[in-house]
Amino acid sequence: MSEVSPAGRPGGGGIRASHADRDTVVEQLRVAGGDGRLTLEELDERLEAAQTDRTYGELAALKANLPETGRPANAAQQQPKEVKHFDQRGRKTTK
Repeated sequence: MSEVSPAGRPGGGGIRASHADRDTVVEQLRVAGGDGRLTLEELDERLEAAQTDRTYGELAALKANLPETGRPANAAQQQPKEVKHFDQRGRKTTK
């Protein structure tokens, strides 16, 4: 089975990553930090590393213990709640 790059393209762990690949990982790390999956210290360390890592393998290691979508893998899909709309009409009163 072949590896997939952080940006979703096929590639091995030793293949050089592009700026776009690093930017994708940075965004995924920021989402994980915002979700509370990383402490501020962990986020800072990983963001710094993401800016200097050169290969897909190095970038993949930064997000290896994080879910792909920012949600837990076993999270159930939430059903949308029913929304009720009230149409209120009235008349303008003058004094």
